[in-house]
Amino acid sequence: MSNLLLLMKSVSYYITLVITDAFDKQGLNSLIKDTFDKYLFHYFFKDIYKVPDIFELDPFTISVIKRYFPESKDDSCLFEVLDSELALVCGILKEDFDEANFSFENLASKYGNIKFKCLLQPKKSEVPVPFFDEEMDIKNYVKYSNTTKSVKQLKFACNIDMDNNFNQLKENLKSVLPDVLQWRSIHDILQYSPKTNQGINEPQLYLKVKNVWTGAHDETLCLRSVNCNHGPGASFWIGTQTEDDNTMMDKALKIEGIDFYNQKHQFFPSIEFCLKNKIKVTCGVQYAHDIVVVGPGSRHW
Repeated sequence: MSNLLLLMKSVSYYITLVITDAFDKQGLNSLIKDTFDKYLFHYFFKDIYKVPDIFELDPFTISVIKRYFPESKDDSCLFEVLDSELALVCGILKEDFDEANFSFENLASKYGNIKFKCLLQPKKSEVPVPFFDEEMDIKNYVKYSNTTKSVKQLKFACNIDMDNNFNQLKENLKSVLPDVLQWRSIHDILQYSPKTNQGINEPQLYLKVKNVWTGAHDETLCLRSVNCNHGPGASFWIGTQTEDDNTMMDKALKIEGIDFYNQKHQFFPSIEFCLKNKIKVTCGVQYAHDIVVVGPGSRHW
């Protein structure tokens, strides 16, 4: 089982399509329980519990991502989403739509010969790790996704440019997304740009298998990002506040030797790292058919 993510960027937006199997149900439930038990119990039971003494922090240093359920494509809550550092939009994408358009099988059948640079990565790392690219096509990545139990090195299909070969897929997506979450819409300043920039004002496609990960980063040009999970799996998100970004960069450099400017995507900070360094954290689960919206300049992983 794998997941699909579509990414679209602009001065206002950055949208990603993701098909992911980042967590199976058992693994995801275990992660949620562990995170809740360690960090989030105070969020729901703030009158009963306190943060463990080792952190000596305000209990609201960590919080859960707010979920929005718009009732229509022009629901006013969507504009509130755009003011958020990190938000979840639920109910817009539907299972039958995703299965018809963004299943691994459909992608392999219709777009199987499309080539891209595949990211090779180890398990999640809290120290800088080297990254290597390997050229693959979509049909072979789908084949690989069915054999991940026996492999030692993970392959992450990221930043697949959705050029003219994907026009039908992009039109189908535009038919369901609200204007405010679309690329080159009336809400996107780059609708006026005569040049197409893949990953800037055009969507990109991400294919994820279990255990692939994204290091802490902000988006290109610090743009907002709109990340559509087409399932069938789920992804776990962590984000920090823009007001804490200088602290994050300073602590990462001094403690871990991480230079975010030159080692982008190579560091996966633990929640403990953030809390011990008084960096506010928001985290939550993006289930299949959820959309994560990341605010401009917000560092996330």
